[in-house]
Amino acid sequence: MPDTTPPIGVLFMAYGGPESLDQIAGYLSDIRHGRPTTTAVLDEITNNYRQIGGASPIMGLTRQQIDGAMTHLNPEGEPARFKAYLGMRHWAPWIEETIGQMIDDGIERAVAIVLAPHFSSMSIAKYQAKVRSGLEMYRGDIEVAYVDAYYDADLLIDAFADRVRAGIEEFPPSERDEVHVVLSAHSLPVRILREGDPYQDQLWTTARLIAERAGLREDQWSWSYQSEGRSPEPWMGPQ
Repeated sequence: MPDTTPPIGVLFMAYGGPESLDQIAGYLSDIRHGRPTTTAVLDEITNNYRQIGGASPIMGLTRQQIDGAMTHLNPEGEPARFKAYLGMRHWAPWIEETIGQMIDDGIERAVAIVLAPHFSSMSIAKYQAKVRSGLEMYRGDIEVAYVDAYYDADLLIDAFADRVRAGIEEFPPSERDEVHVVLSAHSLPVRILREGDPYQDQLWTTARLIAERAGLREDQWSWSYQSEGRSPEPWMGPQ
């Protein structure tokens, strides 16, 4: 008899991004929980997207990651044990609606992973809350296992280190020993440190492992943050 066991769902989650300039206002409204965006900020961000072709590349890159992962999870010639799903936190396809689709498909067990390797209550935990919200919204009963973090996974560190070495190799051989590498990640408000959030410690661990794997000297690399939010509270640095 054929196996009628439902496949295990794999819910890949990412931040989301506008796919046209017309979507930017709505996208920012979702990020800002409905708070209005000033014309100056909207114009600035619209111009930023215009310079990269008028759309975020996140959808295409995310689908590439999903395709790569599913190639390993469902080897060719074997019965497919896993089924991929995509949910975005701040744009379509919304995480909650994707959960509804999983329920309609009869998924009973699932793994939920955010395509960002470092845990924070302000990032990964927010995605997981949307999964729970979707289950409640669509009255589903899927057993979900959450991947909280994978900041020190060997293959992840290998991939980052390969990128660092490739970047250094773009310089003439005589200059490569003097190339300085700046490792950077998205900043979050300083208050998360007082709350015991592991985000910064995980980032620093990743950075140290990348530097070691790439063969960088201690004086050959630095740490920084980027993308500080537009809010009055202090954010982690240095920028």
